[in-house]
Amino acid sequence: MLGFPESTKPQSAFSFNVEQLLQYKADTAYKQSNTLAVELLKAIGSINLEHVLNPEMSDFDAGDTVKNISVFSLELPNNLTASKYQQLLRASTVSTMLSEFFDGISHALFVLIRPDAFGPKNMQLWLSNLAAHDSTTGVQHTDWYTEAELTAALSLKGDDLDVVFANLRFQVTTLQAQSNSTANGENGINTNSTTKSLKPKYEDNDDYDDYDDNDEVEEEDEETISLKIAQMESLVKERMKLQKEVNRLKSRERYESQFNRRCALKNERDKKQQRIAAINNIIQSLM
Repeated sequence: MLGFPESTKPQSAFSFNVEQLLQYKADTAYKQSNTLAVELLKAIGSINLEHVLNPEMSDFDAGDTVKNISVFSLELPNNLTASKYQQLLRASTVSTMLSEFFDGISHALFVLIRPDAFGPKNMQLWLSNLAAHDSTTGVQHTDWYTEAELTAALSLKGDDLDVVFANLRFQVTTLQAQSNSTANGENGINTNSTTKSLKPKYEDNDDYDDYDDNDEVEEEDEETISLKIAQMESLVKERMKLQKEVNRLKSRERYESQFNRRCALKNERDKKQQRIAAINNIIQSLM
């Protein structure tokens, strides 16, 4: 899916059983504010694990903050009414579903798939950083695209999973910025097709005109995230260099016979480890 490496696919199929999930999160499911999120979950039925990005299944090292990135697919059935799609596909409903029922998964990419009746642009990406506990950075999403468009737009790159995840954030934000430009009619683009694509071809329901697919909090802009990624990449490289120096100093300490010299080596190592800890804190604040 999305051109991700075959090696990152689970060896055996795995999916969340929605009924079991709702039983496990019973207190959350009974909240009045989560009614539509529960209905969305039930409509989806099962949530499939498509890829896992971690050191064991990919070439990426674990980051200090991001140890694992899971990729899930969530497919809606084609038997709902237009008014029901209007409710369930609101950004606020999807965001609530992810933050309330998948809060145990810190870093994940959810691929929401709607019926072909909406046209070829039937995939939407939701990137969650629920470890952030922040409504602005916790969940971000794209507009609706074809699978080919999303595959071309996404790439996995970075020295470790901290940077890989940051790059995914940048790519999701870039896609959303492009959609916003189109919606605003910039560069002479006709936006009628975008609006019409939100209606199923098989139903003409006036209520569906009120559909708003971007009714959540404002996200960070593309330039801000790009600057953060550049800073993170620089910090990760510095951290890797420092870690090698710390390992080298540890080795020298073990074989140093003079006490004073051994203390000096330890002091030097402690300073480098303090810098590594500071870098880790900075990276975490950038996530």
